[in-house]
Amino acid sequence: MPFSIFFFCILFSEGIGSLAQLDSSVRKQFCDAGYYCDHSGKAYPCGRIDFFCPVGSDKPTKVYEGFYTTGGTAETRTNEALCEPGHYW
Repeated sequence: MPFSIFFFCILFSEGIGSLAQLDSSVRKQFCDAGYYCDHSGKAYPCGRIDFFCPVGSDKPTKVYEGFYTTGGTAETRTNEALCEPGHYW
């Protein structure tokens, strides 16, 4: 519980300003890996295997050339990794 109170104080000191905004802001910040959250905090699967969503994503991130996505399922990838020598994406 002390963590929640501390976090609440930090967010308000940064100018968020209302409980409604705090609630959606907190939900968005803690959007699960493999998902992205809209401004209201609603979560959506990241999408395809060429996109990934780390914790707190507000939109899917396209995998970089020479990398591939890892973690989660084909629709909820969480990270990217460098392709091994002799392989490409």
